[in-house]
Amino acid sequence: MVIDIINEFRNKNGKERIFCWNPVENGHCFQHCLYMANHGYLIHAPEVFRKDKAEAIAISCFMEDNEKTIRYLLYECIGRSQEHKDIVLNYDNLAYGFYLHDYTAFLTIRGW
Repeated sequence: MVIDIINEFRNKNGKERIFCWNPVENGHCFQHCLYMANHGYLIHAPEVFRKDKAEAIAISCFMEDNEKTIRYLLYECIGRSQEHKDIVLNYDNLAYGFYLHDYTAFLTIRGW
């Protein structure tokens, strides 16, 4: 579902779909979401953990379902920051992590 929403976002902004997703890097993004949830705040991962990858992160309250929540995180949070939007749109390699904890949703997208 997250991949489809990211690709839809890219398509609506004139960019090609991403077909190859790195499962190891997706796991790293998920771990970063888990870290943010456990600490209760939004923070970029230190560079040493990102290995020269750009990172877009977002947090919001849970909405009616996961799909609406992910759409809000991408379109309204990441999409309203030009710097973060550029990460989603201008890299050919992307990875993502999504985590929901106590009705708070965390999203990490990395590009390289």
